[in-house]
Amino acid sequence: CSAILGNGAQYCNKEGKAIMDCYLDKEMLKEILPVFIENNTPYMIFTTNGFYSTLKPDYVRDRFAYRGSVRFGNKMEDFLPGGPMSDSPACQIQQFDSIDEFIKKDLDIIKVEAFSHDESEIQKVLPYFKDMKKIAYLSSYPDNVEITNENAQKGLILEKVIDLLNIKKEEVIVLGDGMNDITLFERFPYSF
Repeated sequence: CSAILGNGAQYCNKEGKAIMDCYLDKEMLKEILPVFIENNTPYMIFTTNGFYSTLKPDYVRDRFAYRGSVRFGNKMEDFLPGGPMSDSPACQIQQFDSIDEFIKKDLDIIKVEAFSHDESEIQKVLPYFKDMKKIAYLSSYPDNVEITNENAQKGLILEKVIDLLNIKKEEVIVLGDGMNDITLFERFPYSF
Protein backbone atom coordinates (compact mmCIF):
# COMPACT_ATOMS: atom_id res chain seq x y z
CA CYS A 1 0.00 0.00 0.00
CA SER A 2 1.01 3.63 -0.10
CA ALA A 3 2.72 4.88 3.06
CA ILE A 4 3.84 7.92 5.00
CA LEU A 5 7.37 7.25 6.23
CA GLY A 6 10.06 8.85 8.36
CA ASN A 7 7.57 10.61 10.67
CA GLY A 8 6.18 12.45 7.65
CA ALA A 9 9.36 13.02 5.64
CA GLN A 10 8.05 10.93 2.72
CA TYR A 11 4.86 9.81 1.08
CA CYS A 12 5.44 6.76 -1.13
CA ASN A 13 3.02 5.17 -3.57
CA LYS A 14 2.24 1.44 -3.79
CA GLU A 15 5.35 0.94 -5.94
CA GLY A 16 7.55 2.51 -3.25
CA LYS A 17 8.26 5.71 -5.22
CA ALA A 18 8.42 8.91 -3.14
CA ILE A 19 5.59 11.14 -4.40
CA MET A 20 6.12 13.87 -1.75
CA ASP A 21 9.02 14.57 0.53
CA CYS A 22 10.20 16.93 3.22
CA TYR A 23 13.83 16.04 3.88
CA LEU A 24 16.15 17.43 6.53
CA ASP A 25 18.60 20.06 5.30
CA LYS A 26 21.95 18.22 5.16
CA GLU A 27 23.76 21.27 6.55
CA MET A 28 21.81 20.77 9.79
CA LEU A 29 23.93 17.67 10.45
CA LYS A 30 26.75 20.06 11.40
CA GLU A 31 24.62 21.21 14.35
CA ILE A 32 22.83 17.96 15.20
CA LEU A 33 25.58 15.34 15.12
CA PRO A 34 28.03 17.10 17.46
CA VAL A 35 25.36 17.01 20.18
CA PHE A 36 25.25 13.22 20.01
CA ILE A 37 28.98 12.80 19.50
CA GLU A 38 29.92 15.03 22.47
CA ASN A 39 27.38 13.29 24.73
CA ASN A 40 28.35 9.75 23.62
CA THR A 41 24.80 9.08 22.48
CA PRO A 42 24.46 6.42 19.77
CA TYR A 43 22.63 7.58 16.64
CA MET A 44 21.71 6.61 13.09
CA ILE A 45 21.05 8.77 10.04
CA PHE A 46 18.20 7.43 7.90
CA THR A 47 18.68 8.45 4.26
CA THR A 48 17.20 7.74 0.86
CA ASN A 49 20.25 5.54 0.26
CA GLY A 50 20.98 3.64 3.46
CA PHE A 51 21.78 4.19 7.12
CA TYR A 52 24.86 6.00 8.40
CA SER A 53 26.77 7.08 11.50
CA THR A 54 30.22 8.34 12.44
CA LEU A 55 30.18 5.58 15.06
CA LYS A 56 31.41 2.05 14.43
CA PRO A 57 28.59 -0.07 12.94
CA ASP A 58 28.98 -2.86 15.51
CA TYR A 59 28.77 -0.34 18.35
CA VAL A 60 25.52 1.16 16.97
CA ARG A 61 24.05 -2.31 16.43
CA ASP A 62 25.04 -3.54 19.89
CA ARG A 63 23.71 -0.45 21.67
CA PHE A 64 20.46 -0.65 19.67
CA ALA A 65 20.17 -4.36 20.44
CA TYR A 66 20.74 -3.76 24.14
CA ARG A 67 18.05 -1.05 24.13
CA GLY A 68 15.75 -3.57 22.39
CA SER A 69 16.49 -6.18 25.05
CA VAL A 70 15.67 -3.71 27.84
CA ARG A 71 12.59 -2.09 26.24
CA PHE A 72 11.09 -4.90 24.15
CA GLY A 73 12.63 -8.12 25.47
CA ASN A 74 14.60 -8.83 22.29
CA LYS A 75 17.64 -11.07 22.50
CA MET A 76 21.03 -9.65 21.57
CA GLU A 77 21.55 -12.48 19.06
CA ASP A 78 18.34 -11.42 17.25
CA PHE A 79 20.40 -8.58 15.74
CA LEU A 80 23.28 -10.73 14.51
CA PRO A 81 23.44 -11.93 10.88
CA GLY A 82 20.60 -14.35 10.21
CA GLY A 83 18.66 -13.26 13.29
CA PRO A 84 15.04 -12.05 13.06
CA MET A 85 16.12 -8.40 13.58
CA SER A 86 19.19 -8.52 11.33
CA ASP A 87 17.48 -6.42 8.66
CA SER A 88 16.84 -3.50 11.03
CA PRO A 89 18.54 -0.17 10.20
CA ALA A 90 20.93 -0.56 13.16
CA CYS A 91 22.34 -3.68 11.49
CA GLN A 92 22.98 -1.90 8.18
CA ILE A 93 25.01 1.10 9.37
CA GLN A 94 27.68 2.50 7.05
CA GLN A 95 30.33 4.48 8.88
CA PHE A 96 31.73 7.82 7.69
CA ASP A 97 34.35 10.13 9.18
CA SER A 98 33.77 13.63 7.83
CA ILE A 99 30.40 15.39 8.15
CA ASP A 100 31.48 17.84 5.44
CA GLU A 101 32.23 14.98 3.02
CA PHE A 102 29.05 13.13 3.99
CA ILE A 103 26.76 16.04 3.14
CA LYS A 104 28.20 16.07 -0.40
CA LYS A 105 26.79 12.56 -1.00
CA ASP A 106 23.91 12.14 -3.44
CA LEU A 107 21.25 11.26 -0.89
CA ASP A 108 18.59 12.94 1.19
CA ILE A 109 18.19 12.83 4.98
CA ILE A 110 14.89 11.36 6.16
CA LYS A 111 15.68 11.61 9.87
CA VAL A 112 18.34 11.26 12.53
CA GLU A 113 17.50 8.99 15.44
CA ALA A 114 19.41 8.73 18.71
CA PHE A 115 18.63 6.11 21.31
CA SER A 116 19.78 4.57 24.56
CA HIS A 117 18.68 1.96 27.05
CA ASP A 118 19.10 4.75 29.62
CA GLU A 119 16.32 7.35 29.27
CA SER A 120 18.38 9.98 31.09
CA GLU A 121 20.94 9.87 28.27
CA ILE A 122 18.26 11.04 25.83
CA GLN A 123 16.73 13.54 28.24
CA LYS A 124 20.19 15.12 28.59
CA VAL A 125 20.45 15.94 24.84
CA LEU A 126 16.90 17.18 24.24
CA PRO A 127 17.53 20.78 25.47
CA TYR A 128 20.16 21.24 22.73
CA PHE A 129 17.44 20.99 20.07
CA LYS A 130 14.95 23.37 21.66
CA ASP A 131 16.20 26.49 19.87
CA MET A 132 17.52 24.86 16.68
CA LYS A 133 15.87 26.27 13.58
CA LYS A 134 14.50 24.20 10.67
CA ILE A 135 14.08 20.97 12.67
CA ALA A 136 11.37 19.10 14.51
CA TYR A 137 12.23 16.58 17.20
CA LEU A 138 10.16 14.13 19.14
CA SER A 139 10.46 10.94 21.10
CA SER A 140 8.40 7.90 20.18
CA TYR A 141 9.64 6.49 23.49
CA PRO A 142 11.41 8.21 26.41
CA ASP A 143 14.65 6.47 25.37
CA ASN A 144 14.91 7.88 21.84
CA VAL A 145 14.75 11.14 19.92
CA GLU A 146 13.99 11.51 16.22
CA ILE A 147 14.97 14.66 14.32
CA THR A 148 13.40 15.64 11.00
CA ASN A 149 12.74 18.70 8.88
CA GLU A 150 10.42 21.03 10.82
CA ASN A 151 7.63 20.31 8.29
CA ALA A 152 8.13 16.54 8.21
CA GLN A 153 5.13 15.63 10.33
CA LYS A 154 2.57 12.95 9.61
CA GLY A 155 -0.45 15.24 9.89
CA LEU A 156 1.04 17.86 7.57
CA ILE A 157 1.95 15.44 4.82
CA LEU A 158 -1.34 13.54 5.12
CA GLU A 159 -3.21 16.81 4.51
CA LYS A 160 -1.25 17.22 1.26
CA VAL A 161 -1.80 13.57 0.29
CA ILE A 162 -5.57 13.67 0.72
CA ASP A 163 -5.70 16.94 -1.20
CA LEU A 164 -3.78 15.27 -4.05
CA LEU A 165 -6.17 12.30 -3.93
CA ASN A 166 -9.25 14.54 -3.60
CA ILE A 167 -10.27 13.02 -0.27
CA LYS A 168 -11.92 15.01 2.54
CA LYS A 169 -10.64 14.94 6.13
CA GLU A 170 -14.00 13.53 7.22
CA GLU A 171 -13.30 10.48 5.02
CA VAL A 172 -10.05 9.67 6.81
CA ILE A 173 -9.44 7.64 9.95
CA VAL A 174 -6.03 7.97 11.57
CA LEU A 175 -4.51 5.58 14.08
CA GLY A 176 -1.48 6.30 16.22
CA ASP A 177 0.42 5.09 19.22
CA GLY A 178 3.03 7.72 19.99
CA MET A 179 4.01 11.36 20.08
CA ASN A 180 5.08 11.21 16.44
CA ASP A 181 1.36 10.87 15.66
CA ILE A 182 0.26 14.06 17.45
CA THR A 183 -0.21 16.14 14.28
CA LEU A 184 -2.53 13.43 12.94
CA PHE A 185 -4.68 13.77 16.05
CA GLU A 186 -4.62 17.56 15.86
CA ARG A 187 -5.63 17.77 12.19
CA PHE A 188 -8.04 14.87 11.60
CA PRO A 189 -11.43 14.54 13.33
CA TYR A 190 -11.51 10.73 13.32
CA SER A 191 -8.33 9.85 15.19
CA PHE A 192 -7.70 6.98 17.56
